[in-house]
Amino acid sequence: MIHILILCSLMLGCLSVRSQIPDAIRKIEYTTLTRGYQKHVVISPDSITTKVEGRGEDQSHKRALTKGEWSMLIDCLRNIKLAEIPDLKSPSMKRAYDGALHSTLTLTTKDEKVLSHSFDNEDANEKLLPLMKGVKKLEGDGDKE
Repeated sequence: MIHILILCSLMLGCLSVRSQIPDAIRKIEYTTLTRGYQKHVVISPDSITTKVEGRGEDQSHKRALTKGEWSMLIDCLRNIKLAEIPDLKSPSMKRAYDGALHSTLTLTTKDEKVLSHSFDNEDANEKLLPLMKGVKKLEGDGDKE
C-alpha cells in the first residue's frame, strides 16, 4: 500500500511539474554566430523577433506569435527537465576550432533563471532537437532542413 502511495505521489509531482512548464517559460532565444555573422531569434508568448547582422545588409523582423505557436514550442519541452538543460552534452565540438557555427538555445523562466545549451550549427542535443526544429519553423527556415 505504501508503494502505491509513493508511486501516486511521484506521478502527481511529475504531472504538476509538466503542467507548470508553459507558465514557467518567459522567453526562448536562439543565437547562431561565426566571425562576421550573427542571427538572434527571441520568442516570447506574444511575438518573435529575428535579427541578422553581417555578411551584407543587416535585417530585423518582428511579428506577432499566436497562442498555438507558443504552445507548440512549449510542447517541444515536454520530455525534458528544465534544470538539466545546461548540463546536456553537445553532439560535436566543431565550433571550438571554427569548423561550425556556434549556436545556443536559451530559456528564461518567469523567475529570471537562464538555462542555456550550446552546440554546433543546428545540431542541438537530441532532447532539444524538437525545440530547435520548432524555432526554425517559426522563424521561416523550418522547410530548409
